[in-house]
Amino acid sequence: MTFIKQANISVSVTMAEDSVIAQSLYLDREKELQGTVCADINTYNIKEAFCEIVKETDKDMEGLRRISFPEGTKCHIDGKRRVAGLLGEPRNRHVKYMMDQCINGMIQAESYIYRERGFEDRESYNRFWDEIEEKGCRMYSHPHRDDLRWMDYIPQYERKHLLFSRYKNIEIKKAGNAYEGRARFIDSYHELYADCCCDEKTGDIETFEISYCRAPGKCCFDNNIHSGELLGRNIFRLTKGELVEIFGRSEGCYHLVELSKDLVEFFQESEAELTEVSHGI
Repeated sequence: MTFIKQANISVSVTMAEDSVIAQSLYLDREKELQGTVCADINTYNIKEAFCEIVKETDKDMEGLRRISFPEGTKCHIDGKRRVAGLLGEPRNRHVKYMMDQCINGMIQAESYIYRERGFEDRESYNRFWDEIEEKGCRMYSHPHRDDLRWMDYIPQYERKHLLFSRYKNIEIKKAGNAYEGRARFIDSYHELYADCCCDEKTGDIETFEISYCRAPGKCCFDNNIHSGELLGRNIFRLTKGELVEIFGRSEGCYHLVELSKDLVEFFQESEAELTEVSHGI
């Protein structure tokens, strides 16, 4: 067995006086970068956003880059849409990823500052997401009578500084005539895993296993039924759209889409390196 490459991604969201600050960190062998977004705690309007790239294969991308979101852009769902417009060029994909991670974390952190965000009580915050996510993912499309309401599911400690944490690890190794990939996802609310094996010569997926250990709804754990849906597909040719169709929408899970996308893109970014390994270069 030969370990080829790994990547680690983290997101943390903290509260400081009238601000909420999200920081994302990405580290692999070739890249090291950090994204930061600061938003007003009441309006969630973005005050400041920047990304520092301290190591990149494209040396022209290294340095501190400030992201100029239009005034009034909220660090929420609409902010994610703005990121695509601001950072849509291919060479900006890593900066876009860091901004997306920060905003994802900020959305998840909101559960602990619902009062500051203008919600009357916990139930009104529950209803807010019930409306947004109607048929949005498997948990909301197939609720179980024993499922807890979101605000009862999350850890109940009333957070003072640390609002949210997330860690992901992606790894590729060579075992025999195959490449094995593994992806791990753990945050304040969820824990899930994805493991795949693909032919070293063709890149065709031979196995793709999904497992949930912690999630808010009973039906979340049923997402493992998607484990066989990538078999025979070429891991180097899969697109984000295909992953959304397979793992997302009303029968899937946002977090599974994100984790599988991270794993597939890591393979695709490493394709040249893997080719050299398979040919003994």
